[in-house]
Amino acid sequence: MDANSGNPFAERPSTARQNMMQRHALDNAIAELDKPVNMPEGVEDHAWERLCKYRKTKIESELLVRHITTCIVYRKMEQNCLHCL
Repeated sequence: MDANSGNPFAERPSTARQNMMQRHALDNAIAELDKPVNMPEGVEDHAWERLCKYRKTKIESELLVRHITTCIVYRKMEQNCLHCL
């Protein structure tokens, strides 16, 4: 079945598989950006490699912050629901 058909009962990849596919797409996009062909003129190779490393570290930390923030929001929502009981 086609997951984009609008059918709510169509087979769709699991959340874990979707996350894995998104992560793979992100890794591929970063690898594409890191290619030497994308290096600006005048930047030395060692500086480009450091820049690529720092960019990847920054992206990783932003993803971690997003994950932690989501966990905190869900925790607060759960606490609010328990107070309603």
